[in-house]
Amino acid sequence: MPRLGRKRLAAVAADVGAARGVLATAAALAHHNPREAYAVLFPGDRRTAIRYLGAAFFTKYLYFCPGATAGKQAPILDDRVARALSTRHGWASLRTGGSWPAMTYERYCRLLSRWAGEASKAQGHEVWPDQMERWLFGDGGQ
Repeated sequence: MPRLGRKRLAAVAADVGAARGVLATAAALAHHNPREAYAVLFPGDRRTAIRYLGAAFFTKYLYFCPGATAGKQAPILDDRVARALSTRHGWASLRTGGSWPAMTYERYCRLLSRWAGEASKAQGHEVWPDQMERWLFGDGGQ
């Protein structure tokens, strides 16, 4: 079982209704208001809505929520992406290790949208924010 797997399952099992509600609310917001969706899953400073499930998991969940159209997925933010942003792209205040507040996730979403717009103009075709995230993910693993 993956790291913390049993604890994660136990946390959800302790209150299935609450976990279902939080996940459903976040899913409904994911593609038109990713900041608020993230805030539902990570409502407090260093405390998530579902214990043992952190920011990297939640952003992956938001990305894969149904209902997104191409280029409208809530982008993934994990340690590899944060490392690339921090060490290779000048976002010195972004630390690795998760526990990012919703405001930081919102700044990240805006940054990827801006970069995607700039890349679209430079390349003469549509580049989406999740493509920028994938590029950062690859850059963070080096």
